[in-house]
Amino acid sequence: ESFDSVRVTAMQQSSLKKIDFKNPFSINEPRIPFTSKFSTVTPSGGLCGCRRILVVDDNDYNILMLRTKLVKRGYQVVSALHGQEAIDKLELSVRDSSMRCSSPACRVYTLVLMDVDMPVLNGLEATQIIISKIRAGELYDVPIIGCSAFDTEKDITEGLNAGMRDYLVKPVSDERLDEILRKYMRTN
Repeated sequence: ESFDSVRVTAMQQSSLKKIDFKNPFSINEPRIPFTSKFSTVTPSGGLCGCRRILVVDDNDYNILMLRTKLVKRGYQVVSALHGQEAIDKLELSVRDSSMRCSSPACRVYTLVLMDVDMPVLNGLEATQIIISKIRAGELYDVPIIGCSAFDTEKDITEGLNAGMRDYLVKPVSDERLDEILRKYMRTN
């Protein structure tokens, strides 16, 4: 019996009901076998090669558009509908070693694309909480990129002051997305 079949067997039935196997964009959480412990470098001295991005947005269309662009570029996408869900997923990535790849440097998520205006916990507040948890050593250091239609200089400055490392304005252009990916994605 393969590791994949054991993992799928162990998944809760409610999780399986969320997946439409004919539509790859419907999968909200990847179920890929990962095993390792976290450390700072791989045996070869490189960084983790994971290409998993957490997209945080309360609008399904925005998630679909970003997912489409990112999957086309070879990235794996996990989504969260608000800031608290993003924090929960980042915290789980620290606690659940099965989410990590075989690299000891794996941090699970290599980038977070964070909307600003969301219910429950907005992107600015979520970013501040995530940054404080990173500084406290409770979360892995992951770049948070603002991704919002709020495009004034004041909006962008607020995002950067909250701890976002950069800012994408919606609708996200392919050129600007590629620039952000080149700048912030870790590679081996």
